[in-house]
This record gives sequence, C-alpha cells and structure tokens, in this order.
Amino acid sequence: MNKVPIYLFVISIVFLLCSCEKFLDEKSDVALTIPDNIEDLDALMNNLAKFSDDPRGGEISTDDYYVSEDDFDGLFSEDEKNLYLWNENVYLEDQSNDWIIVYNAIYYCNLVLEKLEDLKKSGISVNPDRFDKVRGEALYYRGKSYFNAAQIWCQAYDETTSSVDLGLPLRLSSNFNERSTRDNLENTYQRILRDLEESASLLPAQSLHPTKTSKAAAYGMLSRTLLSMRRYEEAGRYADSCLLIYDKLLDFNTLNPTSATPIPQFSDEVILEGVTSATILTESRLRVDEKLIGLFDEADLRKHINFSKRSDGSYLFKGTLVPYMHFTGIASNEMYLNRAEAYCRSGNLSSALDDIDKLRSHRYHVNDYIPWDRDLSQFALLDKILDERRKELLYRGIRWMDVKRLNKEGRGILMSRGSKGEADELQPNDPRYALPLPRTIIELTGMPQNSR
Repeated sequence: MNKVPIYLFVISIVFLLCSCEKFLDEKSDVALTIPDNIEDLDALMNNLAKFSDDPRGGEISTDDYYVSEDDFDGLFSEDEKNLYLWNENVYLEDQSNDWIIVYNAIYYCNLVLEKLEDLKKSGISVNPDRFDKVRGEALYYRGKSYFNAAQIWCQAYDETTSSVDLGLPLRLSSNFNERSTRDNLENTYQRILRDLEESASLLPAQSLHPTKTSKAAAYGMLSRTLLSMRRYEEAGRYADSCLLIYDKLLDFNTLNPTSATPIPQFSDEVILEGVTSATILTESRLRVDEKLIGLFDEADLRKHINFSKRSDGSYLFKGTLVPYMHFTGIASNEMYLNRAEAYCRSGNLSSALDDIDKLRSHRYHVNDYIPWDRDLSQFALLDKILDERRKELLYRGIRWMDVKRLNKEGRGILMSRGSKGEADELQPNDPRYALPLPRTIIELTGMPQNSR
C-alpha cells in the first residue's frame, strides 16, 4: 500500500495553523488519500523525518558557540543570521522555519488521534496493543512538539504569571479551517503534561530501536518538561522512573579521541533519537565558546572526545551523537543530571553525589578520576552540577531552556554576541528569550506577537 507517502506529500504543502482561504479553495483540486486503517496510521507515525526533527532556533541563539565573520557572511540563511544576532524579525516568508516543523508534526499527530477514534467507533477489530502503541506515539510527539515550541516562542514558565503569560496556539484538531488563537502559558504546559503522561501509560517500557518512542522516553520527556517548569521534585521522580527502565552510560574510555566521529550513532545512552540541524551549527562553522572549553580539565576525556583544535586556536565540536546533525533526543546521561539536580535541591546531597559520581566515572580514565568532595555545601554542589550539565549536554537544544529557567531563579546569566564590530547582550529574562512568531502567521491569524 502506497497511500501514506502520497498523503504525506500533500499535507507537507499545507501550513496548517490558520484559516487559509486560499488553501481551502485549492484543496478540492487535490485527491487526498486519508489513512483509515491501523496499518496506515502506524506507517504514518513511522515517518522519522517528521517526528524526530526538532526546531533549531533555541540552539542557534545560545552562547555555547560563535562563528567567524567570514562564516557568518557566507551563510545563505537569513533566518539563521537573525537568530544568531537575536534580531527583531527572524523568519523570512520564503523560507521553511521552525514553526512549520513543529506544527506540521502536530497536524499529523492530531490526524492520527482522530482516525484512531474513528476506528474505535467503527467496531473494526484492531489489535489493542498496536492501537495503544500508535496512540501513545501520537500523544508523545504532540506533547514533545508543544514543549519544543514553548521553549522557543514563550518566556520561561513562572507559576505566578503563567495564567496571563502568552502561550501557544493549542491545535487539537486536524481541521485547518479552525482559527488559531494563543492560549496562556499555564494551559500550554498542562497540555504538554497531559499528552506525555497519557503516552507513558500506553507505550511499551522500551522500544526495539531508539528511533521508536517508549515509556522510558516519555518519562524522560516529562522530566525535561518539569525541569523547565522548575518543579524539581517531580522532574527527579520522572528521571528516576526513566532510569529504572534504562540506565546505561557510555564509557568514554572505549572511544577513540582521534576519530572524526568518536561517538557512534545510537550509542548506549540513547533512549530515543531526536535531531536538529542548521548551516550555522555545522562542524566547519561552529566554534566552541572559550568559556565552555575552560570548564574541562585535561584529564576529562570529554575534552578530547568532543573537541578538536583548529589551526587558528579555536575548537570545533565533533561529539555529536548523530552524523552531520545535533542530537536532541532523550538519553540516560540527561536523566542522571536531572535526578542529581533534583536530589541536590531537595537536600539529598549524598544521592546527588552518587548520580554525578556514576556519570563522571564514565568520562575519565580510571587512573585519573577523582570524585567530588562529599562535604560540599548544597549551594556549591548545585553550582557544580549545573556546570556539569552544561559540559555534558552540548548542542542538544537544552542550553536555551536552562538559561531561561535559571535566570528566573536569579542566576543572572548574561549572553553576549558580536558581529561587524558591534556587540549585543541578552540580559537575564530579556523579552527576546521568546523568539518572534513568523510574520506571516501573525498577519494571517491576528495572534499577538511577542515583544522584542
């Protein structure tokens, strides 16, 4: 059966978020083949390119890297230049952008969920395990997509203001004729949590391959979401639930530091694949921030595995878990860090140190490894855990989230960037931490734009 690819092609043309009369007039001329059986719906959810591709805007905007003037000038993507410089207007009308990536995935998920309900009502016999798996996948990827969107187009979650802060348009239907309106941030995060929690109840504990989602991945995504909300105890519990299912770590002693790609794809730590890519973030252009390099001591194998020094003294990043792209999925090392931070914040310093010790012991040669002092104060330990988090979760789309949440707590993280001799700074809690919505979406829907 070849109906699904035809359907995917047609829907990919649609940018679904608004009541676009032009499209509605034209769609009758196109013979749409709508998936109507469990096999087609399962195949649709297997479209890895749609569901593992994550937006790049947050990572491009971080302070973990810089690019040379020549490389910046050589970029064809004006979107990427605008993101790099935190400009007022980012997205050009004639270029694909993160908004399309996110809401295209949400459209597919909504369609699958609707068709599953139709199947249930039809009385057609369907394998219940397969039904639950497909439903769980659709809920997971819808929740993940909304989470990624919230990190880019919304301010950091704050429970004291979330009921009035701008959230996202929460599309729960595949009917693109429904008008889009921005909900508040509280409802946005509650939708994310509901989708992920239900997906965790439906998915198998582990998948046969890390390209397929699972209960462990849903727990991991819940932990990440709750961490971004600064609900640390719950974030720690979900990280623990994830690690109870899958807790393997990659031993960096087994890797070749001279290799151009030292970390294999689908390594021991990967629970679920996720990727992002951008021209500005390619190995030939990305230069690792000098302060970030300074966090690593010479005995740390990550310094030699993840980086390589150029002839001009700058460092390139070669520690990606995905060839030619950056990993954004769920992995066990993130869960150890989430749980350690939660333990530390709750005062359970011994358990926090145990988690960090297990992680770091896989990152140093056995003869060079020195555990942290177990007499550290809570504040000193938290500082070290946060530094470890930055060192470990490189270019995964997490730094942007972390800076936003930590600045809400008064960390005062200042990001600076320069181009053409002009410097700019992103102050803590700057309105520009919520990127602007594409101008075409604002014009078509009348939704409020983020302030810059």
